[in-house]
Amino acid sequence: MRKKIFTRTIRKCRLSAMPIPPGQVVSGRAVARGSVAVEIARGKYMAGVWECSPGTFDWDYDAEETCTIIKGEASVRVRGGEMVDFRAGDLVHFRKGMKTRWTVKKKILKTFVLYDA
Repeated sequence: MRKKIFTRTIRKCRLSAMPIPPGQVVSGRAVARGSVAVEIARGKYMAGVWECSPGTFDWDYDAEETCTIIKGEASVRVRGGEMVDFRAGDLVHFRKGMKTRWTVKKKILKTFVLYDA
C-alpha cells in the first residue's frame, strides 16, 4: 500500500478535450475539457478537474458525482424535478441514475469525484 499523499495544483492541470456528445447539446457550444488526476479500481473511482463553456446540454449520471464549483455559474434541472442554480464556492452532489439538463451561464470550472456505488 502506498503511503504517499497525492497533490495537484488545479491551476497547473493540463486540460484535454472531454467532448459532450453532439446529440446531447441542446443549445450553444458547450465545449468541455478536463483532466482525470486519480483513477482507482479501473474507473470505479475517479477525481479530477473539468471546465465547460456556456451552453445547454443533457447529461445522465452513470455514477455518483460530488463536485466543487471553483469558477462560473450554471443551472441544472433534474428531468421531472427540481432546478438548482450553483456558482463558485458551492458543493454539489449528483446521484447515480439522475437525468439532467445543464445550462452553463458563465464558463464553469469544477473539481469532481466520481464513484460507482
